[in-house]
Amino acid sequence: MTETPSPTPNLELPWVVSPGIEGFAMFLLLAVVTILLIRSMLTHVRKANFRAAEREAELYGESAAADLPDGDQPSSEADPTSD
Repeated sequence: MTETPSPTPNLELPWVVSPGIEGFAMFLLLAVVTILLIRSMLTHVRKANFRAAEREAELYGESAAADLPDGDQPSSEADPTSD
């Protein structure tokens, strides 16, 4: 029984092994979707921060909300009004 030779690779057709225009289109689509998701997330985070600042202003007054730097949460350990 003789072995059948395996076919030799055809190196003259480089597009056979490259992603081509379809790969570029999918990468571009993925990049656009990622950018849109990041923008949506930032919008939701800004809304949440704004609403949290409004609630804090209602609970503690305007001066307490203005005294805190951005991103800091009030400490619930020491509340001088709970005596």
